[in-house]
Amino acid sequence: MGHPLGCFGHLLWMLMLLHLPLREVHGFFPNIWSRTISFSWGSITHQDMTEDAILNITLRLFMETPHPTKGKHIQEEDFKGKTLLADDIFAAFYGPEVSAKRFRAAIAEVANANAAMDFVNTTRDDPVFHFDSELIHSTNARLLQVRKEVLQAVRSEQYGIARKMLGQLLHSLQDFYSHSNWVELGNEEIHLDLV
Repeated sequence: MGHPLGCFGHLLWMLMLLHLPLREVHGFFPNIWSRTISFSWGSITHQDMTEDAILNITLRLFMETPHPTKGKHIQEEDFKGKTLLADDIFAAFYGPEVSAKRFRAAIAEVANANAAMDFVNTTRDDPVFHFDSELIHSTNARLLQVRKEVLQAVRSEQYGIARKMLGQLLHSLQDFYSHSNWVELGNEEIHLDLV
């Protein structure tokens, strides 16, 4: 039989735990199903980050590039405070008559390749694909190689391969910030030497 005050110690411990302030924790998951299964609605996914990045870069490109026949630029103010959507960006640049269907499919291809890195047998447990096990130099070397391969695939017009490899590259890049202590060390800027 335990000490008579042992029960009191357990009770005190439980009361302490109950009175600790609850803090919201944000993380990110590979895809929407991971977020759904874990009931983590406030978190974002690798897919979310990838789609947002592609849409932001596309918006920036369209703001800097005049329309091929109309010569006009789209304005950043038109998108301030709004959720970026491929259809809205395309309509602002090309007009409503141009469909963004193929662009949406290309974004999905990159985002799905990104999320697959956490599920495919050949990549999910390999630390070089995820900036794990302190393999920063090996993973960075892989990033630089994949970057070359993406550019080579684009030059040879193998766009499907380029999109898949870009998704994989972005996954590893996103993992650098979440799996390393870069942010905890006080760094607020991107690491310029990664890619």
